[in-house]
Amino acid sequence: MTAAPRRPIVLVDGATQVRGIRGWIGLIRRWPAMRKELRSSEGYVAHRLYLAGPTTVGLMTWWESRKALMRFAHGPRHHDVWEWAVRRNATHGGWLATYQLAAGGPLWGSGTPLARVFSSHMQASDAAPPKGCPAHHR
Repeated sequence: MTAAPRRPIVLVDGATQVRGIRGWIGLIRRWPAMRKELRSSEGYVAHRLYLAGPTTVGLMTWWESRKALMRFAHGPRHHDVWEWAVRRNATHGGWLATYQLAAGGPLWGSGTPLARVFSSHMQASDAAPPKGCPAHHR
């Protein structure tokens, strides 16, 4: 049986350090509109929001292409959040890292919630046990 062709996937991991309670309030007020635009964007795969300490909020997003990512990044809601952050001095800054899957192995952990989301981007597991950890990690 031949494996189904995999579609490319791009991961973006970014975080922002919020400045004070007014920064949190402003960001929380803007999040629903940005999330709506994010989830309805062509090429969107999934996202996860995370907190790192009391002042940092992060967002990981997965995309079918860099082009799809850039369409969202230049969209009105995302632009609104960054314009607000800069003009209101609402954050201490942030960072962004982008990764593109060049060659992926089988998708392990099929019981995780994201397994179905990524199933069209990764090859199915062949049910063989995972390889052991390299010797220097033992």
